[in-house]
Amino acid sequence: MLVAFGNPMVDVTVSVDAAFWQREGLQAGSESRRGAAAHRGIFERATAAREATYACGGSATNTARAFAWCLQQAGVAKGAPAAAILGAVGDDVAGTNFRRCCDSAGVLPLLQEVEGSATGSCLVLVGEDAGRDRCLLAVPGAYKLFDPRPVEAAVAGEASALGDILQGCRLIYATSFTLTNENRAAATQALAAFAGRQEAVSFALNLSSAALFQDETVLERMRPILASTAYLFGNAQEFRAFAAMEARESQDERDESDAVSGVAKMLPNDARIVVTRGAEETTVYTTLADGSIVSTLLVPVPRLERPVVNTNGAGDAFVGAFLAGVATGRNEEDACVAGHTAAAKVLCQVGAALDGP
Repeated sequence: MLVAFGNPMVDVTVSVDAAFWQREGLQAGSESRRGAAAHRGIFERATAAREATYACGGSATNTARAFAWCLQQAGVAKGAPAAAILGAVGDDVAGTNFRRCCDSAGVLPLLQEVEGSATGSCLVLVGEDAGRDRCLLAVPGAYKLFDPRPVEAAVAGEASALGDILQGCRLIYATSFTLTNENRAAATQALAAFAGRQEAVSFALNLSSAALFQDETVLERMRPILASTAYLFGNAQEFRAFAAMEARESQDERDESDAVSGVAKMLPNDARIVVTRGAEETTVYTTLADGSIVSTLLVPVPRLERPVVNTNGAGDAFVGAFLAGVATGRNEEDACVAGHTAAAKVLCQVGAALDGP
């Protein structure tokens, strides 16, 4: 089983034209960080006269669903959930629907319910004439109020259902979005340290967004986590942003190999660094005991057979399928191929889930 920790959210996907991008001052291929009030205003304007698609989402949820779907397709998951999502939702209809969505997707919802809070949401603006690239605008909700104490107790050995699940899982995964406030960062740090103490459990982390590394606090919270990370995922831009923040210099001053080398020094020996580049090849690096890296794989991305409809969630699907390959004993090249196949499926459909809405 994969246990994924992240920000459970309702994804609201809307297609917009160039005039909307310009009027709102937004850019395709980015994540807006203007704040909840500004995002609610854009949300209302985007959905006022346009058709919207609603789905349970959040990056970690997308990855957990992709992992479960891949194991179901391989005939490995027979009845029991293949993945679990850990996080917090509100005591609202959206939270109830989120649980139902997880159940139907073969994902166990390990969700705290925050009384009086709304489930978080994310507006996914897909450009009609911007290469179908997207801009993400989060409206924070209950996920920011996640209580780390049950996680800390479970990894300390206190008897609980969560502790039993963590002891029995093969992989623990978290997004770096969980590092934007202290309580969720504490839970991620506890999960990573737990995995680092177990021979049979590996910890995987996603850098998630280059925009996160405008905040030095995120980097500081990440440092102890990296020491227990067996698989680190990110795109080339994210690795450059991370390395630039760590070295206090411009992203433009770092090429990819230098950026990856800088991160590798914080990882344990024999960790895997998986760097994606959109339609270009994926590289898998392996860390060595002296903190250096060696490029062990370069896996080309096949051309799409259909037009791109949506880019949101493609990277999440790649990670889920890659980790499913690892969990089922496939070699890393085959895991990359599975990741590329899953990402291609998402790119050519509406919505980020391989198993449907």
